[in-house]
Amino acid sequence: MTELGNVTFTGASGHKYNFKSYPLDQKFNPVPAVVVVTHRAEAGRGGNTQHRIVYIGQLEDIAGFKVGMRRQICFEDHGANCICVLAERDQNRRLTIGTDLLKKFQPPCNQK
Repeated sequence: MTELGNVTFTGASGHKYNFKSYPLDQKFNPVPAVVVVTHRAEAGRGGNTQHRIVYIGQLEDIAGFKVGMRRQICFEDHGANCICVLAERDQNRRLTIGTDLLKKFQPPCNQK
């Protein structure tokens, strides 16, 4: 796997969630997870990598992550190039994390 690094997203509750980031086309083993699709941009010398959130979801099996045509177009329109993953087996916990992040970020491709 081509891990790009770690990224922390803070939800509306103020809770911080630590994700691992990968290229958007990364193939995964079957693991339940919260995913955040972003446009990832490298910062200049000494700066932090920037992530602009495009989509937030939670999956029983990240290996089966597929998007429909409308969402794929939205991803392309917003320059999505990265998927951030937080493995979490507990479905209620995944829903809580996803909802907390959605409340804060309201990503454009969740509106489609």
